[in-house]
Amino acid sequence: MSQIHFIQCPLCNSDQFDECVRLPDYKISKEVFPIMECKECGFRFTQDLPGEEDIAPYYSSPIYISHSNAKHGLINRLYQRVRNLMLVYKKRIIRSHTKGNKLLDVGCGTGHFLHYMAQNDYDVMGIEKGNQARLFGQNEFNLHIEDPIELLNGQIKNKFDVITLWHVLEHLYDPKRYLKAIFERLDDKGFLFIAVPNYSCFDGDYYQEFWDGYDVPRHIWHFNPNTLQQMVTGEGFSFVEMRKMPFDSFYVSVLSEGYQGNSFAFVRGITIGSISLIKSLFRRHRSSSLLYIFLKTRFNFNRAMKTAERVPHETQVYNYVFQRCLFAYHESQKFLHGKVFEIGTGSGYGAEYIAPQCDEFVTVDKFESGVDFTMMKNVKFIKMEVPPFNDIPSNHFDFVICYQVIEHIEPDVEFVSEIQRILKPGGQAVFTTPNIKTSLARNPWHVREYTDDQLYQLLKKYFTSVQKDGVFGNHTVNNYVEENRKKVNQIMRWDIFKLQYILPASWLKVPYDLLNSWNRKKIASEHQDLSSSIHVTDFFRKAYQDDALDLFFIATK
Repeated sequence: MSQIHFIQCPLCNSDQFDECVRLPDYKISKEVFPIMECKECGFRFTQDLPGEEDIAPYYSSPIYISHSNAKHGLINRLYQRVRNLMLVYKKRIIRSHTKGNKLLDVGCGTGHFLHYMAQNDYDVMGIEKGNQARLFGQNEFNLHIEDPIELLNGQIKNKFDVITLWHVLEHLYDPKRYLKAIFERLDDKGFLFIAVPNYSCFDGDYYQEFWDGYDVPRHIWHFNPNTLQQMVTGEGFSFVEMRKMPFDSFYVSVLSEGYQGNSFAFVRGITIGSISLIKSLFRRHRSSSLLYIFLKTRFNFNRAMKTAERVPHETQVYNYVFQRCLFAYHESQKFLHGKVFEIGTGSGYGAEYIAPQCDEFVTVDKFESGVDFTMMKNVKFIKMEVPPFNDIPSNHFDFVICYQVIEHIEPDVEFVSEIQRILKPGGQAVFTTPNIKTSLARNPWHVREYTDDQLYQLLKKYFTSVQKDGVFGNHTVNNYVEENRKKVNQIMRWDIFKLQYILPASWLKVPYDLLNSWNRKKIASEHQDLSSSIHVTDFFRKAYQDDALDLFFIATK
């Protein structure tokens, strides 16, 4: 039997990953499989799993309930009743987003969802690899169901308003190939609905290696909200909304109790499932399973800010700057939740990367946003010049994020005071700003730049504690920084009278932008591979040192 052994993270290509849990296939084979976790992006994946040509026997059992129509036994009866309730739930969510009725269900199993949607005036089609399940849907419900190869090879020409994957993506051997094919088959402004287990849920933490959501080796990929979003948006989709799958915690917990061989597994499982559901009411991203909703047409997240500080990343010229800006959002995905207030909407990174795991996300900017937030139900944009934060309530937010903004604010004392005001007691403000100790020249777009001690003293006036971290880069980043330093020094040697520090900032903005652009293009032309190869995962956060590229401070109220 062939095995698949990964030497790089399938999501971010890092070779830095460790085994986080080892568990058997409880349902069928009892074989043991390790699950690896990437140190860079947090993605988890099953290691040494059977090749695609050898996986069929791991599904060929009545115990594998999603490919079965069995109604005997308590678990099967429970599954059938919950499935019927979820059919109504799924239809309601789909109709709340689009009136289009052309629907493709990828991994449709026995076809119950498609049959229900067809009865409700949807024009449906299914994709299913399992022969037995596909034949059941065709014979029992007279459904049009194709093999996945038809989708992957472009033989399906239909366009769809809605494409759904209900607990399917985690099974696919080449999920990015599927997402590309799905993108092609979706109509413009079509919606993609993906439901997957969430290993960062309460029941996942509680059951650990007994958690049914891992379900190795059938589940190849193991997602949390960050990694699922990273994978799907990386294929051109835009995140719209995240919903709970309300019954999954009960089903998963009952099965997990059974794997442990506990007495009264059903009662215990219902109890743990209830606790998990209650906890997810306050922290949605901790739900046992999550439904993610994406839109095909991307929001205009690549709009450059008028300050010329954040840049589009369509070309390699600005790739380093883009990835460095993106790092703060990538890093803070690990801990942001609840109610979050973002200062500086810019290109919309916060809405794209942070909002999906928040209950409420408010973002403000002095410029009108070029991003359409209307599809994102938990996001509110406010055009506002700060400080003060007019009409923003006190003691309201769990987090305030302020990435590459404070250096633009003239009244920084009032600015920090206002941030403290709107945070809840115990809430945290996260700041990033350039480290003046590693700046190469005066940036006329910045009112000021800070040393670590200057920012620390400012924050300590209003916050009980301040964590001093910095943003650093690996050898690839450092090579780029060194090339940039050499070229900037070549330009600065002509400023023999140090006019950059004497002339008004308004006089310097145009020449600064022109020279900065010329410099980036020069590096890109001379070091093509270096410019294009830098990725957000090439940056990292650690305790502050003087060679940090940016300050990354977390202040607690």
